Amino acid sequence: GVVWLPGDRQGQSGAGGLSVLDNLLVPSLPKFFRNGRLDWQAMRSHGQALAEAHQVRPMNPDMKLASLSGGNAQKVLLAKWLNTRPQLLLLEEPTQGVDVGAREELWRAIREAAAAGTTVLCASSDLEQLEELCDRVLVFARGRCIAEVGPEHLTKQELLRQCYAGAVAA
Repeated sequence: GVVWLPGDRQGQSGAGGLSVLDNLLVPSLPKFFRNGRLDWQAMRSHGQALAEAHQVRPMNPDMKLASLSGGNAQKVLLAKWLNTRPQLLLLEEPTQGVDVGAREELWRAIREAAAAGTTVLCASSDLEQLEELCDRVLVFARGRCIAEVGPEHLTKQELLRQCYAGAVAA
C-alpha cells in the first residue's frame, strides 16, 4: 500500500531501456496472469488506457521510456504507481525538470489520487508546487523540523519566509 516515486527518474524510478507498456504494468503483472500465462492483449489494452488517461505523449506503448521527454516519462511513472491504488504515495521532487503542461497534468493526477483517499507525502524544494498540492508543509533545516505552515498561511511567500528564517537560525 506504500509506493515511492524518487526524484531520479532515470536512475531509480523507471527502466529506460524497457517500453512504456512494461514500465506502466510491472507492479500490476499478477493481475494479467490467466491459467499460468500472461494475457498480453489485456495488458496492452489496460496500458493504452492508462497512458491515455495520463495524457502520455506520444502514445506509443512500444516506445522506450528513455525516449520520452522528462514530463512524459514522469507521467508514465506516476501512472504506474497510481494504478496500484496505494494508501500512501511518497513523492520526491515530482515535477522537477518537466515542462509547464506536464507539470499541470501531474498535479491533476496527484490531486485526484488524494481526493480518492490516497495520502500523499511530497518532498520538494519547489514552493509553487508545495502551495498548489499541500494541505500543510513542514520546513526542515539541518535535519530538524523548524516550522509547520498550515492551510490558512500556505503561500509561496510564507514558505519562503519560513525557509529563510530557518536558514538564518541554523
